[in-house]
Amino acid sequence: MLRSKMPVFAAAALVLSALVALQAQPGPASGYLTPPKVIVDTLDAAPTPTVVVDPTRRMIAIVERKSMPTIADLSQPMYRLAGERINPKTSGPQQRTGATTAITLRTIADGVERKVVVPASPRLGAVSFSPNGKFLSFTQTRADGIDLYVADTATGQSRLLVPDLNATTGDPCDWLESGTALLCHFVPAGRGAEPKAPAVPAGPNIQETAGKAAPAPTFEDLLKTEHDEALFEYYYTSQLALVDVAKGVKTPVGKPGILDEASLSPGNEDHTAAFSTYMRCRRHIEDHHVRLMQLREIAQECGVSEAYLCRLFQRYDRQTPYQFLTRLKMNRAAKLLEDPGRLVKQIAADLSYRDAFHFSRAFKNVFGVSPRGFRETFDDSHLSLPL
Repeated sequence: MLRSKMPVFAAAALVLSALVALQAQPGPASGYLTPPKVIVDTLDAAPTPTVVVDPTRRMIAIVERKSMPTIADLSQPMYRLAGERINPKTSGPQQRTGATTAITLRTIADGVERKVVVPASPRLGAVSFSPNGKFLSFTQTRADGIDLYVADTATGQSRLLVPDLNATTGDPCDWLESGTALLCHFVPAGRGAEPKAPAVPAGPNIQETAGKAAPAPTFEDLLKTEHDEALFEYYYTSQLALVDVAKGVKTPVGKPGILDEASLSPGNEDHTAAFSTYMRCRRHIEDHHVRLMQLREIAQECGVSEAYLCRLFQRYDRQTPYQFLTRLKMNRAAKLLEDPGRLVKQIAADLSYRDAFHFSRAFKNVFGVSPRGFRETFDDSHLSLPL
């Protein structure tokens, strides 16, 4: 009987020794794991630079950025307010793409290039030429704020103009037609600490309805509580001011308020220059509507801010540049649908949509039917939209 139990004891001792040895081995190193180098190189490869065209058509600005945001970028605090996602430390947008790190000016006539001198640890944004092409403005995001810089396009030398921009609603500055000043949104002086959430709610959250059936909203990050409203008012309140490019002198305009965008009265502006800029941007959209997808792309390639581009279209066209772009795309899509051999996903790819789903949704928003339904229902007399 004793002999029959000996192998069992031996096996148990062997298992116990193995467990002790396993526990004695060091565990895996803490931290992020790195994939094979070929994957790292692929993901870190620099994306195609963005090109901003000087309004005078004499030069371009080549804007380079990193492929992706860093872990430090994604670790920054973020508030989701009224459909926007902002960094409360900077009063600007959350960094969701790779940071812009360099700007190169290239003269179109001879191809001569010069680097724009940028701040250390560059995190640039809102790159825009002045209407006369003499200056290039851009922002630099610090750990706790956003600064405005201006570069001389003849030399590439830049200088800090003013700090403490408020970029929660988008590009914070817009050039005057004269090219001698910018109209900017600033964090109000003496803003104080942000509102704190109450430890105990003062009452229930109340939502009201008109009593009529309506589609459920698909907007993200709507304001839901009184504290959300207080944060929105705190971070989206700006002080408008004119900034003189030569001296950096800031002249406040009006009182602080919640402002989406602002522009000067056109009484002293050159309407001929404004209309010329509008027509140049319109032609650019017409020529490149197949590949263009975002308002930001159009504004950068036209060398103006998004806000100024929208104002030009509202003034001269009564529609937004994005609506104009969409109409051009949908008119082309309707023509392509005449060919029964072309698949919807092929047409979507031809028009630079990421997939057939997003293309079909955009198409239905314009025509009221899906591409397939449009192909089956409408004849040639219905295949275009007024522009």
